[in-house]
Amino acid sequence: MKENGITTNLAGPQRGHARSPENRPGAGRQAKLIQPVESAPSGVCYTTVRRRRPAPTPTPPVETRQPAAAAGHDAGGDEPAAGPLQLAETAAAPGLTNAFDFVCDALRTIESGPYRELLRAARRQGHTADDLNTAVRRLLGFRPPVPPPAPAPFDPVAAGERQVRELQTAEGGAWTGAELETRFGLSPATLHKRRKENRMVYWRDARHSFHYPKWQFTPTGALWPGLGEVLAAFQSTDEWRVVRYFLGERGQLDGRRPLDLLRQGEVARVVAHAQLHAAENTW
Repeated sequence: MKENGITTNLAGPQRGHARSPENRPGAGRQAKLIQPVESAPSGVCYTTVRRRRPAPTPTPPVETRQPAAAAGHDAGGDEPAAGPLQLAETAAAPGLTNAFDFVCDALRTIESGPYRELLRAARRQGHTADDLNTAVRRLLGFRPPVPPPAPAPFDPVAAGERQVRELQTAEGGAWTGAELETRFGLSPATLHKRRKENRMVYWRDARHSFHYPKWQFTPTGALWPGLGEVLAAFQSTDEWRVVRYFLGERGQLDGRRPLDLLRQGEVARVVAHAQLHAAENTW
């Protein structure tokens, strides 16, 4: 009799059904499947249980990134060779980033078993230790620091042009001759005379037009006191050297600029400094 997938054989006084389990055909083969039921009133009840294997629990697929030539089984046996990415993905905990470098270096140093197993599996696929480390870094989101770009080689021409632009725009830039005539009534003849006598700071552009730095003038259009004495000491036609002197910090002036000292009234100190260096041509 079959109930709920279980076959039940009842043995009673009927003819041909009085065999014991030991005498039944295939008793040796079914001995483990036949169990006596003691509660049968009319005889011995044998229950044959058909055991079924439990269905395997499905496991989520693990994404592997193996080269096409390395897929499948390794050449040395039947065990499939796992790629370094797969091994690293199962061995590495998520969320680790910079700690991998320290751990990996420590494993290499002590030649631990887990690292050797990972390395052997990677080498069976033709990879190196560096390939394994790179794969684990990629899984952990590690990005090696990008080295800073190499500095550009020094270009003296570009450096000179940059310094000239800085001097041209320093302290508000410069006025042209026409602007000085409009603002302060300085005629072109007056400006020409002052240039020849080294009584004014100026510089020329590529078109040979003259420009006069704004920082040398007071709000009324006059030159700062002491500026003419400094120019008279230098007697130089090197216009950019003159501009650099007034705008450059000087160690003997406590790291201050000569222009700032002239604005603060320390005329004698600046004139003495200019005369000393003019005699040695070290300004």
